[in-house]
Amino acid sequence: MSKRDDILQATLELIVEHGLQSVSFTKIFAKAGVGAGTIYNYFSSKEELVNTVYQETADLLENHIMANHDPESSIEVQLKSFIRNMAKFALQYPKQLELISACKHSPYVSAILRQRTTPSVEITMRLIAEAQAQGIMSNIDPRVAVHLSSGAILAVVQASISGYFSLDDVIIEQVIEACWKAFAQD
Repeated sequence: MSKRDDILQATLELIVEHGLQSVSFTKIFAKAGVGAGTIYNYFSSKEELVNTVYQETADLLENHIMANHDPESSIEVQLKSFIRNMAKFALQYPKQLELISACKHSPYVSAILRQRTTPSVEITMRLIAEAQAQGIMSNIDPRVAVHLSSGAILAVVQASISGYFSLDDVIIEQVIEACWKAFAQD
């Protein structure tokens, strides 16, 4: 890894371990094994560093959600794929998921970054609207449906990470199916 990557990784780990407010450049220097001058070669402030860590992590999540997206498949298949990909991301990158949660409402992260709409969310909103127009999905606010579905799968993943139960593909598929059934029209 490059020094920049070491700094980003150290920042991510410190935010997850100690919370964003307690992270200082001094702690980052020590964890990354770099001097003050090195950090300032890449980042002018803590805010810039935190924004970079947040943006790169959010981009990683977005890339995972959009992996293998097939716009030609059915609405149900596309929506389930997004939820499945989110679960896989959460299992593979639990620290990154914690970072996103920790920074989502932080004033250190720019409002533009926190409030940006990603392609996966835009596609999901469009798919939900199409499903509602076709009568295959209940008439729930698409934003609510997105948060309920993503919240459900992430809660299950986090419970598994915490040791409440062992998570496998069968359980993930059961949660995805439950999310679909929660909104599907009878």
